[in-house]
Amino acid sequence: MMFTFICLILVAIIQYFLLKYSIGIPYATFALILGYVYGLLETHFQTLENFEPILSNLPSEEIIYIYVPVVVFRMAFYTDIHSFIRILPQILVISFPISLLTGCTIGMIMTILDTKWEYWHGMVFGLLCTPTYTAYVMHLLKETSTCTKHVTILLEGESLVTVATVVIFNNLFTFYSVGYVVHWYQFVCVYVRVVISGVLCGYLFGLVGRFLVRKTSTEAKTVIGIMLGLPFLTFTLSRNFIGANGSVAVIVFGCMMAVERVTIWERMNLLLFHFWQELAILLDVLICLNISHYNAVKVWPNLTTADFILVLVTYIMYYVVRFLCFLLFSPLLSRLGSGITFKSMLVCVWCATKSPFSLLLVILNSIRFHVSDNITITMYLHIVGIHFLSLLINGGLTPLALKILGMADISLARHVNMNNCIKHIFLKRKKTIAVLKMNKYLAAANWTLIQEITNMKHPYTRQSDINADQDDWFMEHQYTECPECKEELPHEPTARQLKDMTKEAKMRILKAKKISYSRQYENGMMSCENIRILTQAVEMAMDAEDVTIVVDGLCKRFHEQRCCYKFLRNHVQRMLPSNRMNIRQPRKYHRRVCYHIVRRKHFEIIMYCVVLLNMVLIIINITYYSIGHHTGKNETFLVLYLILTFVFYVIYLGEFFLRIMAYSWIRLWRDGFGTYFKSTWNVIDFFALCLATVDLFLTYYNEIVKNSFHTDRSVALDIISLSRAIKLLRLFGEVQPAIARYLDTSVDSRMAFTYELGKCYVTGEEDVLEMLPYMVDNGKIREQIKKKIEDDRLIIIKLLGVVQKEKPWIAITVKTKQAIRTILHAMNEAIEHLKISGWLDDFECNKMLISLRELSNKVSMIQSVTPSAPRVIFKEVAWMAGDKEVINFLFDHAVVKKFDPENVLFEEGNVAEGIYIVVSGLLKISYVPNKDVLDSLKVFGRLPVVDYISCSQYEESVIDYIVPGNSVY
Repeated sequence: MMFTFICLILVAIIQYFLLKYSIGIPYATFALILGYVYGLLETHFQTLENFEPILSNLPSEEIIYIYVPVVVFRMAFYTDIHSFIRILPQILVISFPISLLTGCTIGMIMTILDTKWEYWHGMVFGLLCTPTYTAYVMHLLKETSTCTKHVTILLEGESLVTVATVVIFNNLFTFYSVGYVVHWYQFVCVYVRVVISGVLCGYLFGLVGRFLVRKTSTEAKTVIGIMLGLPFLTFTLSRNFIGANGSVAVIVFGCMMAVERVTIWERMNLLLFHFWQELAILLDVLICLNISHYNAVKVWPNLTTADFILVLVTYIMYYVVRFLCFLLFSPLLSRLGSGITFKSMLVCVWCATKSPFSLLLVILNSIRFHVSDNITITMYLHIVGIHFLSLLINGGLTPLALKILGMADISLARHVNMNNCIKHIFLKRKKTIAVLKMNKYLAAANWTLIQEITNMKHPYTRQSDINADQDDWFMEHQYTECPECKEELPHEPTARQLKDMTKEAKMRILKAKKISYSRQYENGMMSCENIRILTQAVEMAMDAEDVTIVVDGLCKRFHEQRCCYKFLRNHVQRMLPSNRMNIRQPRKYHRRVCYHIVRRKHFEIIMYCVVLLNMVLIIINITYYSIGHHTGKNETFLVLYLILTFVFYVIYLGEFFLRIMAYSWIRLWRDGFGTYFKSTWNVIDFFALCLATVDLFLTYYNEIVKNSFHTDRSVALDIISLSRAIKLLRLFGEVQPAIARYLDTSVDSRMAFTYELGKCYVTGEEDVLEMLPYMVDNGKIREQIKKKIEDDRLIIIKLLGVVQKEKPWIAITVKTKQAIRTILHAMNEAIEHLKISGWLDDFECNKMLISLRELSNKVSMIQSVTPSAPRVIFKEVAWMAGDKEVINFLFDHAVVKKFDPENVLFEEGNVAEGIYIVVSGLLKISYVPNKDVLDSLKVFGRLPVVDYISCSQYEESVIDYIVPGNSVY
């Protein structure tokens, strides 16, 4: 116990120095070394046996219940879920065919090198080599390189999926060793069962967790308790009680909770992140200590020099085979998701450090499979050796590998941006020092020491003179001096310089877009999911070759509809009662009586009860006679069963003719039967009636003709009898409207999310257009960028207009939510201002913030907002000023006008007939600059009379759209 705590302290100190001096060797390497050293000392000093590590006596099976949920949930919960889903096909290809092929190849090679190994020994060894754990090198990828986000998500996804895959195949090998699974189809069935059940369990627990987090989001302790307990509960219940794969269940649960992470307060989110991170580090250290200690005590005394050489050869072979497998599947990987470059593929191969989970499975499998000690020691040695060498070599040399591949180089645009930021910071420092020197209390301070301490280091260069002239970075401001007149003329850039200038300008635009998105989020105009998607699009554009956001993905969101939702909604709506043919009342009296009987609700309830009673009778008959609980022939029950069967059949037949008569408006055949078979439910009832007829005939035939009711009754006859239960499917018609509403709500919520995303994107484009003249000086580059921005903006605006026209309630819902979030944000700022001013103490401020948080939760509960009536829209026009008399007078004299597409309300120079207030649809406004108006603007300062056009656009042609709620005059 004491040794464990000492090692934890030492590893924490080592980790601090590793991070401080940017050393790439993972902390787990030193944990393995400490465990080895202690194990070797223990073999020479027997008194040290009393200080064994904490987990040394704990079975590996129980350690798995602690380790796997922590590691899997931490990676799933804090991964970028949108990027993870987008490149999921690539992750599955890497995790299944590539990883399994690599493991099988290594296993086959080991069986060749060691003749004592059987074929399945090699397969188990290859399987244990598969799990990866990239948390050791993940911070190196994020800090050293600026273009490896795609690779980091690939590596995180591989770590997640390979853990679940290894657990499943390890259990299959266990079943095979004891004879439970022998044939190939049994392997497939077990694999499919544990995966599907794991997904369902994870989804179920995800729904429970999402419900609990939403209901208790204002209570920090409750949310933290839920987030800490549910991963372990999900893993344990799904593994022990349901027979599912616990790792798959935790992955699905973690991904669902990652989507819900936006509802958790930032402080709680940060606390949960540090907790899971430190818990994972603690378990890694403990497992490494125990594994290395066990290796030093049990394995080390039996090793030779040849064994160490063989371990090194196995390590090299593994990564060579992994590279060849990546190379084999590279055509497929390059066509899936975001594609993959050769450099990114090399990073994926190199940074796949091994997981401590493999070390646990070695000990567990040696017990399960009853493997001999020599094979266990050899297998254990190679697994530990590959794990140690991957940490030491791959983890330690990752920065060097990224530098060699050129993925750690900082682009020119990023250098320019960082130089500007550094200059701004140092200018702020200079002004602050100048102000402080005038302070009479600080005038005597040591300003030389102050300037020395506050001298910030440049992040992108080791030694950078911030005060040096860096005009060479700013190619847009280069000038050429005329030798005759000594006048500075703009330097005409070369093709290479023009390309670099364009890329630099596009990087500035992307930065401006990111700032606009952040401002919208701070003002409550954008949700967390939207800013995450848009920010991710900006980051991907920064790493792309053309440095431009592609709007094709956003356009697809407007057009796409999930196939399952579309299929189900269309079929459910087709079966809705409102879509059936209206049934007319028959002319004849007795048919009208049948019509009124059939149309009553009580008639349906009675028929449901009859079917349920019939099912009870059939089940009793099958249970007590057909299965063989009573071999003798009970005449009383037989007679009663035959009578009741005939009575139920007569009732079904009577229902059939009753409906035929009710549908017979004039003619029995054309109207009665024709209308009857137009309904899906009637067809189901008729099919059940046919089966009941066959069942009745066979039942009476066996009893009366053959006199062998219970001896020759087959399973097929039992199935035919039970088939009458399909009449209960008519109950589905009662919940059809609710199902249709749910499907419509699901589709509408997805479209509302897309609408809000498009609206925020358009707002960002408009903000950039306003700042564009001040951001890009070169005219050609500015016009090129401006044209691209305007084209993208108009495309999205048109799509927004289509949604607003076809589904106005979606646009109203999004706008209402945005307005509420903006108001709540203003209220939050007011509370913070009152706290800073001293009007509220911490307790009162927290109370008000909790109340505000509850109001924010109500925003997410708003499903749909119906469009306002014209009078309400008229009343809310800004310039009405809330004067009821003016509003009522104007509304009473207002005229509703409808226009067809392409109709013109008024043109330049015409006098409008009045004030137009847009209630529904869109108005297109186009502006063409006039030379006389512009001259008047420049000479006299006379502004053009144009609405919705900013002053920076007077000299340019502009096209815009006016949405409902606005006025034009």
